[in-house]
Amino acid sequence: MKRTSPTLRRLVNCAVISACLGGCGEQLFTETEVRSQYDRNDAARDRRPPAKVRDIMGENRPNVRGRVLVGTED
Repeated sequence: MKRTSPTLRRLVNCAVISACLGGCGEQLFTETEVRSQYDRNDAARDRRPPAKVRDIMGENRPNVRGRVLVGTED
């Protein structure tokens, strides 16, 4: 069985890593895109939850809980 050279192995690893990291460039959903059937109503009444919130560590994270639980606090 023939072994591959370390240079070829490094080249393949770099290609795989760069291909994986290249897909993370753009935002999936924009701020102006309608999120649900009630989003236009919430936006007109200025009750739309923010797209991102700061977590305990101070980093911006997607506000998944806020978007799902809209209207349940009332």
